[in-house]
Amino acid sequence: MLSAYSSGIFPWFSEGDPLLWWFTSPRLVLFVDEFKIPKRLQRYQRKTNTITTFDLCFKQVITACARTRQDRGEDTWLVEEMQQAYLQLHDMGFCHSVECWLDNRLVGGLYGLSLDRVFFGESMFSTVTNGSKFALIALVTYLRKMRYRIIDCQMKTDLLLSFGAREITGKEFQHCLLKYIKKTTPDGKWKNDI
Repeated sequence: MLSAYSSGIFPWFSEGDPLLWWFTSPRLVLFVDEFKIPKRLQRYQRKTNTITTFDLCFKQVITACARTRQDRGEDTWLVEEMQQAYLQLHDMGFCHSVECWLDNRLVGGLYGLSLDRVFFGESMFSTVTNGSKFALIALVTYLRKMRYRIIDCQMKTDLLLSFGAREITGKEFQHCLLKYIKKTTPDGKWKNDI
């Protein structure tokens, strides 16, 4: 999996299908320095009591990401075997979660894989308005402090475009990976006091 991600290849399939790996072009990426928070969301965030954390409950986040799609009647590629693979990568220090809490309840979050200065976003969920968006804001704030350069968003969505993500060619994306992934060592559990 680490080799695939470092080459820009990611898994995506439905239960019952063989394991499929993809490289998409164009590729949606979010350059950390180009991240912007919509003004309306900034105002809403100031009025809410949500709290964000890192790596406190990775298993709950990935389970919620899979369940959200299933609850909508959609297939999920986050079958049990894939969840276990990401859990193992989390234990090794490669995969990370961002959690959004409201009144001590997990109400949103996201997870992905980290290699050097690139974060590969995998999935997000929300059970309240803007829960996953607050997790994304916390993620980018953390990544800026840790000098990450890009977030691989894989596929184009209006949500990610509203935060400043943009499409680049597959060739440009491969160039970014070569430039920003110089080492493939784990960065360990993310700290909540940075």
